[in-house]
Amino acid sequence: MKHLTLPRVTVLMPVYNGEKFLREAIESILNQTFTDFEFLIINDGSTDRSVEIINSYKDPRIRLVHNERNIGLVPTLNKGLDLSQGQYISRMDCDDISLPDRLQKQVAYMDANFDIDICGTWFRHFGKTGESTFFLPENHEDIKCGLLFYTPMAHPSIIIRKNKLLGNNLYYDPTYNNAEDYELWVRSLEYLKFHNIGKTLLLYRLHDKQVGCREYDKQLTSSRRVWKTQLKNLLITPTEEDLDTHQSLCTGIFERNENFLTKVEKWLYMLQSANKKLRFYSDMAFEHLIHERWIKSCYKVYGFSAPCIMRLSSSVIFKETENKYSIILKFLFISISQKIRSHLFRLPHEVRFPQKKTCQK
Repeated sequence: MKHLTLPRVTVLMPVYNGEKFLREAIESILNQTFTDFEFLIINDGSTDRSVEIINSYKDPRIRLVHNERNIGLVPTLNKGLDLSQGQYISRMDCDDISLPDRLQKQVAYMDANFDIDICGTWFRHFGKTGESTFFLPENHEDIKCGLLFYTPMAHPSIIIRKNKLLGNNLYYDPTYNNAEDYELWVRSLEYLKFHNIGKTLLLYRLHDKQVGCREYDKQLTSSRRVWKTQLKNLLITPTEEDLDTHQSLCTGIFERNENFLTKVEKWLYMLQSANKKLRFYSDMAFEHLIHERWIKSCYKVYGFSAPCIMRLSSSVIFKETENKYSIILKFLFISISQKIRSHLFRLPHEVRFPQKKTCQK
């Protein structure tokens, strides 16, 4: 009897009415330099030409599964986790583009680093209004701290050790509408170790019909629940006003005035003091994060100016910090240089895609 060899990687891609960008997503996976994978595509009751497009490809690595009816993204993802056959599970969305060496680089990293369970990459937004690169934190402690404010793992860029994920019964929670990945990463911190490869290996498409645009309010509601959960680790029970301040720090959307800065300073100092007592987060990584959020907030209000430096250096947040001026200047220059790097970055010439309208939040 002939034994079938299981693939090293399962690329999991749910599809629901994704015909507009589907070919680009599929071809970006089929053209990977790493070839030992199954491409598990789950059709979640599409009513457009999605199935016709998928069936037009005769590549034996494609495994098309149909839901009997539209059940939604989270149940489809959980179904895909159970159906996956690979040692690693790699996520893909049907409107994004994986660069050709994405899987090769991620599999090589995971093979060489047995202590890492989830590995993401830097990514680049693209759309009609322009492009920008996201330089995500790379090591586990920085990612753990970053989760308190945002999702430092690009969901469609990740690769996961299947046995570690399912062995710890880690599935997506459907009660966290549109923030199911964020909640899963936070819950996984108890069991798994994270890393991001410091290279742009995914192109993340912005358009009006994606969940982050259509369901932005629901996404924020779910995110606030995730923030509350994490604040418990610091023994903080936030008021709604506290959560509003925290949300502003997470989204970067706030009034640019001194009154807001005072709220931010008070809130960040509370977080800073709580962690010094409890040591839930790495001291160095958490201080770095608090400094970064405070400096960016002041920079948005004052710009790169003398009042900005004065406001930062006189803050209670820096009262026990040695070499505070050099730290402040370093953060400011890094922020400015990353912004320049992001806009100067050019996509590989062989990658072609249409420019689409960026959603407005």
